[in-house]
Amino acid sequence: MLSSDGSQSKIPKGKPFKLFLCIVLMLTFTIAAVQVSAQGSSHRTRIITVRYTEFEWWLSRWSDNLTECQVYIDHEGKPTNLEIFYQCESDVYQRWLESTPCLKSRNEDSHTCPGYYLFLANTAPREKQVKVKLPSPEVSIEITHCESHQEDSVCSEIPHLFIQAEEPLPNEHIFQIQGQLNGTPFVCQGSTCDVPLRPTTERGVSLSFWADSTYGDSSTHYQGRVRLIEKSLAENEDQLTYQVNLISDQYENESVSSCSKAWHAFPALGTPPGWLSNPRTEEGLATDEPLTYLAGKLISYGLADASVCPGEGLLSNGYASACGLSETRTIVTSWQNKYDPYIIRAAQEVGIPSQLLKNVFIQESQLWPENMEGETSEHGLGHLTEWGADTTLLWNNHFFAEFCPFVLSERTCKLGYGNLDEEEKDLLQGSLLTEVSLTGQELTEEDHFNETYDHILLFAESLLGQCKQTKQIIYNYSEKQPGDVSSYEDLWRFTLVNYHAGSRCLGEAMEQVVSEEKPLSWYFVSSALDVNYPNAVEYITKVTQERETHP
Repeated sequence: MLSSDGSQSKIPKGKPFKLFLCIVLMLTFTIAAVQVSAQGSSHRTRIITVRYTEFEWWLSRWSDNLTECQVYIDHEGKPTNLEIFYQCESDVYQRWLESTPCLKSRNEDSHTCPGYYLFLANTAPREKQVKVKLPSPEVSIEITHCESHQEDSVCSEIPHLFIQAEEPLPNEHIFQIQGQLNGTPFVCQGSTCDVPLRPTTERGVSLSFWADSTYGDSSTHYQGRVRLIEKSLAENEDQLTYQVNLISDQYENESVSSCSKAWHAFPALGTPPGWLSNPRTEEGLATDEPLTYLAGKLISYGLADASVCPGEGLLSNGYASACGLSETRTIVTSWQNKYDPYIIRAAQEVGIPSQLLKNVFIQESQLWPENMEGETSEHGLGHLTEWGADTTLLWNNHFFAEFCPFVLSERTCKLGYGNLDEEEKDLLQGSLLTEVSLTGQELTEEDHFNETYDHILLFAESLLGQCKQTKQIIYNYSEKQPGDVSSYEDLWRFTLVNYHAGSRCLGEAMEQVVSEEKPLSWYFVSSALDVNYPNAVEYITKVTQERETHP
């Protein structure tokens, strides 16, 4: 990890083993966590009777026609090797594998042939009991009673939540919908429910809802969060409007970021802090940071000239001197903004703040994508490690489902990352690290910039995985959704700690704060981190600082 002021950010002396242990134990902590999911899921199954034809095959010896094994199957054609393996003794199965076709002449006896042959001895009608999975009730939610006023999400009257459920099973129906809004229960008879809202705090209130079926079960218990802010019109203070925001897996809202959905947390109203802003233009994301490591690399690769400076403008550690930076500042500024179109596009696709993504790149690599070797190998612009790759694949399920089939078979990928063996996990991690790796030498060739978007997109997906793991850690210690206990800004700080230092470090700090019955705010969590992992606090301070913008 590199700092933007030209110094390398290292683990403090006297702490290296502690932080290394923190990272190494991250997987243990991750595996121990039980993933937060919607509660009350319906596991509908039904036992049905299926009629079929049973085929009885004999596995017999050529030498004396003695039957060694009987194999029963429910399909036409000969039994498969696997069916023979499960129904016959292991030594019989092995001799069957070694058997060759009996190729005899007209005058030869088949009894002289070695091994076994298959003979269809009988067929019979049969019935069997089969367990089948039945479809569950479908539930949707939307905002109603909202006549938009000037801008999206602002209503001229108090809006309602409208919940609707559908029972896919014939002869069954939804007889009621129920849930809780800010801890207050509500129940509606039938398959629809209209829930009036009340003004809330800026953080909003928790929401849960589900449908009950005459089948005797309930749908998934869906979780969410809703915020309703009462505001007066600037031109008429007596006229009120209502800004409404809703987060739920059952509600489509592209304006809500991916991590907000994961955390059930709303950004603060008004203009976000600079490090969480989301510029949509290159001009808005442009920076003018004095990146001495980047300047040193540009000089070393002959992309910038500081020959007028002592030592060609380079220090012994490869960073640019003050003179070297001064001579190359224009090129440094141009280079650090070269990736902005890709950063903006990746941030929009994944749903994270573009300024945050760039800040991480500035802090980690100063936007020079060189692989770093040390106690842990770091790759690409964001210095992704094998631990980071593991977190991405484990917690970003959508990304895993898309990435895995390029490396392993689809059948293997369907098992899920957590169920793969260590060799398969290592192969996926290595493939991901290879994909994010770019060298400075490659990027001195202009055509390689056309490939940069894919590499940046992978880092954005990695941060989304970190968001989801952070959600789980908070739930493990508070038994609440992140939005109930922490602010949106602090949740991003916790996620950056998770990315930089690992889940074990974050978990230990949160465990201490919860045990002392203090709020899960950055103020208290950073104090706990500062005792054992001050490097993590320093990292957050640098990533969240205001950036020097391009004039």
